[in-house]
Amino acid sequence: MLTPTQIARELIHPSRQWHVVHIAGSRGVALGRELCQRAYPIAWSGIGPISMNAAQSAAVTATNYGVSAGTAPTANALITGETVNDWAVCGYGGATFTGEAAPTTAAAQMLYGAVSAVTFPLVHERLIRGGGAAKWRAIYRKHPTGIVGGSGVRLVAWTPDKYNTPLVAPSYASDAITDTTGTGLGIAEVAIPDGFDWGAFAAISAPAITWMCEPGGANPEGTIFQWSDMPWLEAAGNGIVFHSHALNGARWSWWLDDDLNPTSKLTDHDGLYGENLIYWSSAGVNSAGDSAEVNAAHLAAVIARTRAVNPDVPWVIDTSYRSSINGEEDATWRQGILAVAAVTGGVLVLDTYPRRSWECMNARGWILDGIHYNGTGDLAGRKDYAGLIGALVLAAATGGAHVIHADDLRNDYCDAVIARIDGGDVAGKLVLRDGTTVVATITLDDPCGTVTGGVLTFAGFPKTDLACDNAGTPDNALVMDSDDNVVLTLTAGILGTEVLLAKATYAAGEPLKISSATYTAPV
Repeated sequence: MLTPTQIARELIHPSRQWHVVHIAGSRGVALGRELCQRAYPIAWSGIGPISMNAAQSAAVTATNYGVSAGTAPTANALITGETVNDWAVCGYGGATFTGEAAPTTAAAQMLYGAVSAVTFPLVHERLIRGGGAAKWRAIYRKHPTGIVGGSGVRLVAWTPDKYNTPLVAPSYASDAITDTTGTGLGIAEVAIPDGFDWGAFAAISAPAITWMCEPGGANPEGTIFQWSDMPWLEAAGNGIVFHSHALNGARWSWWLDDDLNPTSKLTDHDGLYGENLIYWSSAGVNSAGDSAEVNAAHLAAVIARTRAVNPDVPWVIDTSYRSSINGEEDATWRQGILAVAAVTGGVLVLDTYPRRSWECMNARGWILDGIHYNGTGDLAGRKDYAGLIGALVLAAATGGAHVIHADDLRNDYCDAVIARIDGGDVAGKLVLRDGTTVVATITLDDPCGTVTGGVLTFAGFPKTDLACDNAGTPDNALVMDSDDNVVLTLTAGILGTEVLLAKATYAAGEPLKISSATYTAPV
């Protein structure tokens, strides 16, 4: 289980791709956007559009929906007698087909949105630095009355000058979904290739993403297609991808209710994001009428529920800004958060509450209804609050000591690393692992590398292990001396990692090639 310091460090320098599941009330609905704009130390690498807009044509009628506030099951608008709470998050969409042939242009889209560089500069910076490779991914629902034998739908990424052209290159699209006769949820995926020029779209929304009925095709009249939540964009390599589960009026007890949030949602829905989840709570204010003990019990139960499905999953909890409910007095939700964190491992608390004076915010005219930021507060207070969260993550990762090391001192660190690796009787080695499973082992040169500008570049690469010990997708590498003493743990993968591999996944017995390996001393 990661410690709070390790969680903070993963948010800043992730060793893998993490998917943040953000649960919150109405004050957190827009906070996710601000976090991905203003919490600069966090390595944001993906998010869904701010909103998705429903479109329609003669071939399809599409509509946006949302899970109703409260804990009662929400009726499925397209399927009489069914609810959506067991498969949707806080928003979902649906399309009913008319039996007409779909148009061959963007008019065939059912839902569209975009992640623009203007709105999410940190995400786009990550996309650019990552070399351009990325994915659009989206969750859709399988259902017996869904598409049966029709022409299907696709998840489509459109470049800006292609909004009104047929579905052809250079647009990117998922495989056609033509059969949803089963049950459960599926993933549609659009791959954006390495080298995509995100930097060329600094001021516009590119590429946009749509759910689109198959151009020129037709689905039987009355059949449906439904999607859950919003599609999201994620850069290749290590990073932090944001998913919002915020709901107006939400409180922790809602995530304990089987009607609104059944356990299957944690496994069958959240599990589709990726294997590395972080749950982040900005909830609490809507539980203001409960005692600190009740709030603590609810929060502890929510954490336990997620860990029953995903053991040791990290949690981040911010204590939220003050409201007129408590004024300058301490809030019971904050008291509950601190009580839970004191006895629960793997919880990083970002204690923003004592750093935001209610009197100061109110005097500035930021909060007119006593709880939420108004227009002025949106422009100043919420962005300032997101920046504070970023600063608290950085402080948690560094112990509050923001030190900058000179390059000659960083070179000394690297020289010490070399001395440790080469300190055995023979050369050191690089052990490639998938989690804790050893996939391959490479013998290093002796001396193992050279140092420039605080960076140790391992010598003699590319290197190849001619036969992998085990199958796997390496995500980390141990650097050892010849006596098997671990000197470093490095990230491994095909993009943006310290150990760069020729490909991602390997079978037992096949060769594994490492293109390069480096270690960067602390800045």
